[in-house]
This record gives sequence, C-alpha cells and structure tokens, in this order.
Amino acid sequence: MAAPRSGDGALLVLRDQPRSAAAEAYRGMRTSLQLLPQDKQSSVVFTSCNQGEGKTFCSVNLAIALAAAGKRVLMVDADMRRPTLHKAFHYDAETSGLSDFLAGQTATPLVRITDVENLSVVGSGPVPPNPSELLGLPAMLQMCGCWAEEYDHVLFDAPPVSGITDPLVLARVVGRAILVVRAGQTSDRSLRRTADQLRNAGVDLLGVVLNGRRVPQGFEYGYGYVGAATGVSGR
Repeated sequence: MAAPRSGDGALLVLRDQPRSAAAEAYRGMRTSLQLLPQDKQSSVVFTSCNQGEGKTFCSVNLAIALAAAGKRVLMVDADMRRPTLHKAFHYDAETSGLSDFLAGQTATPLVRITDVENLSVVGSGPVPPNPSELLGLPAMLQMCGCWAEEYDHVLFDAPPVSGITDPLVLARVVGRAILVVRAGQTSDRSLRRTADQLRNAGVDLLGVVLNGRRVPQGFEYGYGYVGAATGVSGR
C-alpha cells in the first residue's frame, strides 16, 4: 500500500483498511503513546524534517486509532502555510479556523465534528501573512490548555521544520513533539539536525515515526513507531 500522492488527501487507513498491516502499526503506535506518562500524551505536535514525509498521514491515522479506543480526540491543523487536514475530512480550508482565532477575529476556533466517532477537527483557517507570530501568541497557549482539559488527546499537524520557525514555535508552546521521517528519503543528517533543533527549542521529543518502510506479506509499504528520540539523537 503506497502513501497517497500529493493532492489525493490522506488515506484513513484505520477506517478504510482496518485489517491491514498499516492499521495494525498505528494501533501499536497508539499503545506506545499511551504507555507514556499521562502528562506527556495529552497534547503532541506532529512534524517532519521536510515536505512529503507523511506527517499528516501518520497523525490522522493515530488520531483515528485513539478515537477507536474510546478516547476524545481533537486534531488541529496548525500548518497555516499548506494546510492538508481538509483533504482527509472534507471541509473548506478557507472557512473559519485557527488563524481567525489567533488573529482575534473569533472568540474560539471552530471545532468540526468528523464522521469518525470521538474525533473532532479544528481547521487552519485562511492562510495568514505571519503564521509563526500567531502561533507564539499567549492566546495559543491558553487555547492549548483549554483543549487539554476538554479532550483526552490533542494532536497538532504542524509544518515541516526545514526552513521555517512555525513548528518550533508551536512545539515549544505545546511542549512535546513526534517527528515523522520517511524511509529512503529522510537523510540521517536531516533527522539529527531536526531532532537537535526541537530539543534546543526546549521541546520534549517523544519519538520518531518511520513512514514508508517496506514490509513482507504482500504489503508494499508499512508504518512503524521506531523508538525514543534519544535513540536517534546521535548522543
């Protein structure tokens, strides 16, 4: 099973292919997250080193796995440059969302109920001229606290770290991140550099997800949670 091509939207493996090897990998990833201390699993930023490494695909399917276990889950599209969650959950990306709230245009971000039980979504809203500044506002920290009280898990789909500060700003606000890398695409150097950038920003890097790993038994691609951040830091 190949990852979706750009523009196809994120494939909801846990919903559409629940018996696949990829779906089982996300259930394992869910277990890994839930074995962490409670304060580390409530709110997490998903990011990657570069574009096209599968962070949205991974975060969406982990969210569905958590929701399937009866957890109240909120996904937040915090990529206010190239939002993608609307492709998975079929809403208009330009309608009210996170950017409107942070710009002071709405009192709270619009929360959308999805067709996946227990899973809600906050869209990115219209693309603003200053995403990193908006994400660093006190309003973002306050909203994160409100969401953490209302939901069991809040997953933020952030932009890649390469070339912009948005994900570092957001991850510092949230405090925790998971890094998605792609087999055969993400270099060791890029992985180590990105992990160091997150740590230097004071972020607790919970782990690394290996996306696009080839597996046997007729599945072209698999997805696996590959361990603690300390195992890839080069220290």
